[in-house]
Amino acid sequence: MTPPETNVSQQAEPPSEARIIPEKKVKEKRRPEKTREGLLLEILSAGKGQVKVSADGSLPKPYAMKQGERISIRAVESFNILLEDKCAVALFYNGRPVEIPGPCGRPVNLWIP
Repeated sequence: MTPPETNVSQQAEPPSEARIIPEKKVKEKRRPEKTREGLLLEILSAGKGQVKVSADGSLPKPYAMKQGERISIRAVESFNILLEDKCAVALFYNGRPVEIPGPCGRPVNLWIP
């Protein structure tokens, strides 16, 4: 038996080059990233008073404030603030004044943001 002849012109065409089809990118909904500085809480004392601050769920830290004293506290997510008297302090969150609800002389508990 003789081997069949191979005719180059009758051979099948070479396979075409494979093309890679890029996958569709799915856009993810992301929360805006916090800046490196994070959140800033400033407490300015207008009189003598007690303040407790918890940053990002940490244990509350007490501050005995004197008139004219200023404290700056940084966080990534949030603050929980307990004020002995709302009229004894002024609060600033990222440079903006915070309105403190309730009457003077009463304790106030705030969550920011």
